[in-house]
This record gives sequence, C-alpha cells and structure tokens, in this order.
Amino acid sequence: MPIFNVVRLKLSKVDKTCEQPPTPPLRSTATVKYKVESICDHRGTTVRDLEYLVKWVSYADPTWEPLANLRGSSNELQGEYHAVNGLRVYQWIERE
Repeated sequence: MPIFNVVRLKLSKVDKTCEQPPTPPLRSTATVKYKVESICDHRGTTVRDLEYLVKWVSYADPTWEPLANLRGSSNELQGEYHAVNGLRVYQWIERE
C-alpha cells in the first residue's frame, strides 16, 4: 500500500460554474419516480438482457435502462415502442 506525505497533498479546484442537474439513477431502491419522455432505442434480444435508451423528462441526455427499471412507469410508451418495432410485449405481474 503506498504511503503519502501530507506535505505533497493539495486542495482540489472545483468548478462550480458548470453545474448540471443530477442524472436519474441506473439501479436504485429509492422511492423517487422519474417520468419517461420517450423510448429512443433498445438493445438485447431476451428479457434478461433487454435494455432501453430512455429519454427522461427534464433531463438532457438519455440513459440505457434495463426492463426492470421501467416497471410501472412507462407501460403505454413501452407498448407503443414494441408495436412500432415489432417486438414482443413484456408485462409485469404485480404480486400481492
């Protein structure tokens, strides 16, 4: 394990002029809900590796999200996207 002398440590310079809104979490157990604006693309061939390129409301850049992250948030958008692209529609069964 390397050892550093504290004399060589310097304060970092943080640029606060370039603030961006936080990106939505990729995998989170938080109860915060993010709204999907549109589904732009997909990759993967099975339900296990299927991911969507999702454009979020109020965020500039889309992110790749697994199917599980979109559960309940965008059923209508998923249905439309799958119908247009000729994909199988996956539906979540909520367990009580």
